[in-house]
Amino acid sequence: MKGDEEDEDSPKGILANLRLALPHICLITATLLYIFLGALIFAYIEIPYEKQIYRKHHLQYLKLVDQIMRDPKNLTDFELEKLVDDYTMVNFGAFEAGLKPIDFLTENHTTKWTMISSIFFTTTVLTSIGYGNLIPISTHGQIFCMCYAIFGIPLTLITIADVAKFVADILIMDPTEDIKTGRQFLVLILLLGYMSISAVVYSILEPTWNFVDSFYFCLVSLVSFVVRMWRSRLGVWGFLNLKVGGSIPLGGGEIFL
Repeated sequence: MKGDEEDEDSPKGILANLRLALPHICLITATLLYIFLGALIFAYIEIPYEKQIYRKHHLQYLKLVDQIMRDPKNLTDFELEKLVDDYTMVNFGAFEAGLKPIDFLTENHTTKWTMISSIFFTTTVLTSIGYGNLIPISTHGQIFCMCYAIFGIPLTLITIADVAKFVADILIMDPTEDIKTGRQFLVLILLLGYMSISAVVYSILEPTWNFVDSFYFCLVSLVSFVVRMWRSRLGVWGFLNLKVGGSIPLGGGEIFL
C-alpha cells in the first residue's frame, strides 16, 4: 500500500495521472470554447440586426402616434379607424420581429442580445432545452444556429457523458463491488440537494419566482424539457446550473444500472 502511495506521489505517478486527465480536460475545454465562440458570433450577428429592426419599427410607431395625437378631432371616423388599424399592424409586425410595444416607450432601448444572454442561448441550444425567450431573428443567425447545433450537440453530449462517468467512478470506488442501497440514496440526495440549492438562488435573484417555481424550472431544465412560460435573466447562473447539474442525472444513471 505504501509503495502504491509513493508511486502516485512521485513525479512519474503525477505525470501518469495528468496524462489520464488530459483527454477529459481537453474535452471540457473544447466544449467551453465552442460555447463562448458561438456566443460571440451570435452577438456579432444579432445585435446590429436587432438595432436595425428596432429603429425601423420605432420610426413607424412614432409616425402613427404623431398622426393620431396631432389633431384627432379633425379626423373622420374612417381616417381614425385606418390609423388605429395601421397602429395595430405595426405592433404585430414588431412583435413578429421579437419586439413589444413597451419597448417603444423606453428612451434607451436595451438589446436582448448581450454576451451573457448569448452564452445562455448557446448553452440551451447545445443541451437541446431551448427556453424560447431568445431566438435569432436574422437569416444569417438562423442558418448559423442550425449549423452550430448540428456539430455542437454531439460534442456537448459526449462531454456531459464523460463528466458523468467521472462522477460515477468517484462514487463507485470498486467496480466489482455490489452497489449498495446507500450509494443509490447518495445520488438522489446529491441531485435533490443540487436542485434545491439552485432553486434557492433562482428565487433570490428572480423577484417574481417563489421556491416552487424555481425548483420546477431547475427540474425541467435538468431533464431537458422545453420551458417557454418564463423569461429568465440569469444567464451566468443558468449556464453553470445546466452544465454542472446535467452531469448528475447521467452519473446517477450509471450508479443505478
